[in-house]
Amino acid sequence: MARVAELPDGRFHVDIPIAGHELHFSFSKDLVSQSPFAALWWILAAAIVVTLATAWLLARRVTAPVARLADAARQIGAGEHPAHLPEAGDLELAELARAFNNTATQLAAQRENQATLLAACRTTCAARSRACAWHWGSSARSALRPSWRKWTRTSPRWTRSSRAARARPGA
Repeated sequence: MARVAELPDGRFHVDIPIAGHELHFSFSKDLVSQSPFAALWWILAAAIVVTLATAWLLARRVTAPVARLADAARQIGAGEHPAHLPEAGDLELAELARAFNNTATQLAAQRENQATLLAACRTTCAARSRACAWHWGSSARSALRPSWRKWTRTSPRWTRSSRAARARPGA
């Protein structure tokens, strides 16, 4: 427990035991306010200022990495490849950055695979279109146009019939 003693020279002497040691200090009797309510208000104001400053510093320490994470997420949403987030700091924020970096790397690999697959599909489609055009002797579009002829079944295999054959009943 703290001990306070008034010395004969008008000073106060305080002894505070802390972790096996004693903290000794003394101060003049003139420093003690004549109005304790004014001193209490000043102490309260100082405590509020210190509390707000501490809260602001702690908030910046947490919000800065989260803001970087949000910016990187926006970049990924826009199709860009953001730089890796630093995996340092508090345990939870470092783990969040690590998970985000792994996800961003996996998304980049998937996008690259999709681009490769799309290029292969385009090449195959173009080759088939050229083959179809060569086979029909014109562009692939004309091969897909409806013909004036229609397919009918007149024998075990399909054959084409002419307009005249279609026009005659029973043909």
